[in-house]
Amino acid sequence: MSDMRLARTIHVLKEQAIAFEVKQGLALRIIEIEGPQVVDFEAFVLANPRERFCAGRTRAKVGVHPQLGDTLWSMSPHERAMFTIVADTVKHQLSPEGAVGHDLLYACCSRSVYEPYHIPDHPNCHDNIARAIAPYGLSPEDVHTPFNLFMKTGIRPDGSMFFEAPDSVAGDYVELRVEVDSLVALSACPSGDIQVTNGGSNKPILVEIYESPGPG
Repeated sequence: MSDMRLARTIHVLKEQAIAFEVKQGLALRIIEIEGPQVVDFEAFVLANPRERFCAGRTRAKVGVHPQLGDTLWSMSPHERAMFTIVADTVKHQLSPEGAVGHDLLYACCSRSVYEPYHIPDHPNCHDNIARAIAPYGLSPEDVHTPFNLFMKTGIRPDGSMFFEAPDSVAGDYVELRVEVDSLVALSACPSGDIQVTNGGSNKPILVEIYESPGPG
């Protein structure tokens, strides 16, 4: 990062989402500014939004929990590198049950997640991302399975999934190198008031975008 300079700062309010464009070669830093907060990350190739980040293809190539140095891939038949994880400051701890941070298992939370709690109008990542990408001509059907940054998850021997409180703390960040011009959508997941996913409360996040300084 010593040869990069800060080009843009974006604040994502708690329980909300935002979408923005990034160009190849930039670095995208996603920061926990107040403590643990899961971030649903989705992305579309800017030249052809029908090509998008694919959690399933990425799982097949790098595993359930992407780590430093791993690549996030687009869907078939394209299967191209979209982002590479170039920094991760979280001190990951494998839990006794086998959970670890950064997740490719869970879909976005949606209205149905909150219905058992009798709060059908609760904010949710699916609706938040759908609103964020709408100005780019995309619909709720374009919301796809995200890369759940900072979310700590595991798989039990019976095949069921589970999650635990994140390992991240205030100041931690993940940095992604942009490999292809993309539209990125980020949701500060609003599930922390009923689940342990955000360490007990919902929080905002900060995004910093870095670029090469260029000649001169």
